[in-house]
Amino acid sequence: MQTIRGEWKASILMALSEAESDIPALQGRLAVADRRVLVRALRELEKDRLVERSAGGTRYSLTSDGSQIIEILGDIARWQRARSKTGT
Repeated sequence: MQTIRGEWKASILMALSEAESDIPALQGRLAVADRRVLVRALRELEKDRLVERSAGGTRYSLTSDGSQIIEILGDIARWQRARSKTGT
């Protein structure tokens, strides 16, 4: 849990599951107010080997570990939606 804990990390992983992106594209898709927050989260996710930068260092994509955690995040999102429908 520590690996994905933190501001924007789960959202970044979900966005990268749809397509590899550069920082401006991610910032636009996630409405992250501060670029430094996004860069810090990407660096932490890269350190934890959930995302990787392209050879040029401008685009980010999921690693195989990152792809595996997407399934778990999807399960959590479905659980949360079901929970909110029941009012609990």
